[in-house]
Formats: sequence, structure tokens, C-alpha cells
Amino acid sequence: MQSDYTGHITTSEWRWVIIISVILALLAFMPFLWVLIVGINDSQWRFMGALHDYQNSAVYLSMMQQGTDGDLLMRYLHTPEAHSGAFLEPLYTLLGQLSRIPTFSPILMFHVARVVASVFMYLAIYQLASHIWTRTRTRRIFFTFVAVASGVGWIAVPLTQSLGYIDLQSPYAYPFFTSLTNVHLPLAVALVALLASMIILIFRPGETALPTVSNGGTMVFVGVLLLTLLYPFAYMPLITAFLVNLIIYWLDHRKITSPHLNWLLLFILPAVPILAYNALVFESNPIIQEIWRQQSALPPSPILLLLGVLIPFVIALPGLYRAIRRFNRDGDQFMFIWLLAMIAWVYLPVAGQDHFLLGLMLPLGYFATRSIVDFWFGFMKRMWQMRVFAAMLPIIGTSHLFVLLIPLYPIAIEPEANGESGILLQSDYIGAFTWLNGVNNSDHMVVLASPNTSLWLPVWTNAHVVYGHPTITTQPIFKRQGVIKWYQVVNTQQCDDRLLRGGYSFRSNQYTVTYVLFGPQEARLGMGACTALLRAVARFGDVWIYIYP
Repeated sequence: MQSDYTGHITTSEWRWVIIISVILALLAFMPFLWVLIVGINDSQWRFMGALHDYQNSAVYLSMMQQGTDGDLLMRYLHTPEAHSGAFLEPLYTLLGQLSRIPTFSPILMFHVARVVASVFMYLAIYQLASHIWTRTRTRRIFFTFVAVASGVGWIAVPLTQSLGYIDLQSPYAYPFFTSLTNVHLPLAVALVALLASMIILIFRPGETALPTVSNGGTMVFVGVLLLTLLYPFAYMPLITAFLVNLIIYWLDHRKITSPHLNWLLLFILPAVPILAYNALVFESNPIIQEIWRQQSALPPSPILLLLGVLIPFVIALPGLYRAIRRFNRDGDQFMFIWLLAMIAWVYLPVAGQDHFLLGLMLPLGYFATRSIVDFWFGFMKRMWQMRVFAAMLPIIGTSHLFVLLIPLYPIAIEPEANGESGILLQSDYIGAFTWLNGVNNSDHMVVLASPNTSLWLPVWTNAHVVYGHPTITTQPIFKRQGVIKWYQVVNTQQCDDRLLRGGYSFRSNQYTVTYVLFGPQEARLGMGACTALLRAVARFGDVWIYIYP
């Protein structure tokens, strides 16, 4: 009979983890398949390629489009101002390069990569569990809890008639939620889990080994390098926790060992050039600087943060109490400090806020698992322990069901709202996008269209738009109002071409509109009388393309 205790991950364990990981990844993909297969019966509409966090997904897809066109440096196409490219979000331009393989569209590559990244994330989470516990049952409890747990937003929604809860809106703390959104977040969670597993080993009592290729030194170097490239927000709490652990070790022993210093260098040196380059881009590129500045927001209120993790937090309380009382170096110390570091970074006066919560469920799930195994199971007979745990999973994970299905509401329940959702566009726009892509022979073609149209236009054309995104467009409120006002004009005598000739630039006259679209999406805004002063150059069904000047 196979023992329930093992110092390594057995073949049967990997088989179990892979099966569960694939099931979770496919579950996250099911709404997308539903839309493709049965969600749209009217050929008038075209699904644009993303459901969850679709506005940001359009930005990532536009980066992939740039990669498809051979670019390695990324530009923000959802703002009209010209700016130089930068080596930012290289994952997406690389995926765009890979999507040049025949039969692979950028959208297909995006979702294939999303599934692969999600499976890798779940495997890394189980790898972290194996570095902490030798018992297979405990590893599986940790893995399942971290993958499934969320908050109580689903309870608060009917009471408050609001969806503004962290577990329903912010994917960073929840691994399953990250798998719904994009490629880089689940990859970042995976890297964080692997690096955390190494930190636990480094500070484990009796560990004195210098970093080498065989004991994880190379993995740390590469992991830190990739994490800072993908998501530097997750790096900051992690390195903070490492440094605090090192200080505590010095206070206890009045010395810092050579292995600890070498490991510290491996955790710092790969990040330095990436962070320095990001700072240089921020200082030298005013458009990127403004876009990054716009993405900062007020941190979530402590009450909303607590509601976002309420059930996991209550379950974890005995484990947290034990950690505070004992402050054991065998996992408790690092996980507790890491948890506090995440929360501290959220409320520091720096840009990022809830972005620093990426991977929050890892330390919280650690203490919840400690509590379940060492405290809560003590109130039950052994035969009921796993049954009760399994029965609790749907309750602690119900918010994920809400998140999974919410984007389908305007398609399945309110089909008449398709034109407003932004997830779908009328099929005629695809012909217009294809035509614009064919005539785009410059790095700075600017197109004026409605906000919904402009969100997806860069994905297909590699062209800039006047307003396309609530945070990626510079001065978004100003530009959005200008676009809507331009289409609302009913008399040509009231037409003002400032919007077309760069009058709405972040800094004076940084763009000139080349083409203007008018179709069903634009007609929702107004009559578009000003198009009478432009020259029509193409038509695709109900979508007209005009040239300016």
C-alpha cells in the first residue's frame, strides 16, 4: 500500500494534479466555447475574442498584432499620440511573433497560451505544497483551497445591488480568476509560487547550501527575471518578505551566512536591469508615463478587502494565531511576513494598489490549510473530514461561478444590448478593419470611431485610435467626450475639426486623424452630420470609411 507521506511528488500525484489542472483550465474556457458554438445565432454579430476583462484583453491583443507585424517594441495603440516603442509586455509581442505560424490567429494564440499558462500555474502551486508538506492529503487540501477559494461578494450583490467587490472585479488575489483574464497573470502566479517555495527552503532550519544549478539557483535567477518582466508588482512584496526574513535571522543569530547573501543576490540582481529600464521608460516617454499614471487608483477599503477573503480568512484564523505565537521558521514566518507585505504594499502611497495582491491566496491558503488539518479537522471523525472539506468548496468558490458567467449575461439574457456590451460588434466592421489594415503603411495611422469600435480596431489594423480605452488612452474622459460630441452634431455648421487635427492631444497637436468610421456603433452616438464634410473611400455593409482631410 502506497504511503500517504512522501518527500517528493510521485507519479500518481502528478497525474492527479494534471487532471484537476486541465479540468479547471477547461472550465475557465467554457464560456468562450459557449459563445463560439451556441452563443451567437445571428450572423449580424461578430464575437471579438475576449469575455473576461475584455477591455484589457483588447490591449494585449493589439500588442500581439504588433508582434505579428514583426515588432518587438510595444506601442499603446489605444491612444492617438505618437510615441516611441518600448520593451514592455514582451510576452504578448512574442506571442504575436509565434502566431505568424500558418492557421494561428493572434486571438487563437492568446487563448491557447492562456490555457497553457493556467495549467502551469496550478502545477506550480502544487510544487509549492510539496516543499511545505510531506503528506499527500495535506498537499491536495492546500492546492484545492488555493485554486477555488474566493470571497463573499456573491452574498453581498443581492443585498447591495452592486458588483463592486474585489472577488468579483479584481483577479489578482485568486488563481482561478487570473486564468479567466489573460496570459501573464497566471504565469506570474506560477513564478511567485515557485520562488516562494525556494524561499521557504532557503530559510528552513539547517539549510546552509550555496545556490547552484542543481538546488534551484538557476530557477531563482530565471524566475526573478521573468517575474519582473511579466509583473513587477508581484516581485515587490516577495523581495520585501525575503529581506524581512533575513533581518529576523540576523537579529536571532547576529550574523548573515554566506549562502543567504548569495541567495539574496540571486533574488535582486536579475530584477535590477528590468526595473531600471522601466524607470528609464517612465522618465523618457511622456505618453507611457501618463498612461501608467492613469492606471493608479485608490486602494480598496479594508472592509472590501476583508470581504474579498472573508471565508478563507475565518478558516485561516487558527493557523494565523499559531504563526504569531510560534513564529516558526519552517514556513510560518515567511508566509506570515509575505501576507503582511502584500497588504502593506497595497496601502503604501505608490502606484499599483490591488495589483500587489497577486498571489494573496497562496499565503492565506497556507494558513487555512494549517488550520484545517491541525484545528478544524479535530472536531470531526476522520471519515467525515474530507467530505466536509469537499462540501465547503462550492461555498467558498461561489464568487468564481458569478465571475465565470457574468460576461454572458448581455449575450444570453439581453441580446438587444449586444451593441452596447463591447464584447460583440456588427460583422460589417470586420470588412472595414481588414480594409484599413491593407492601407496602413505607416507607424502612426489614426482612426476616429466610436468607443466600442475603437477598442477592437487596433487588434485588427495596428492603427491608433482617438479614444479606445478608459485608462490606456491619455486624458480618456476628455477624449471620450470629444468623440461622442463629434458624432452627435446634427448640423454641419456646428462641426469642429479640432478632434481630427490633434486638438485633443495630451500635448499639443501630436496626431492627425487619417480615417473616420461611421456605422451602427457610431449611429448609436448620433447622426454623424460632420461626415458630410469628408470624402467616403470605402463601404462595407452599413459601415462607411471616410478620409480626412
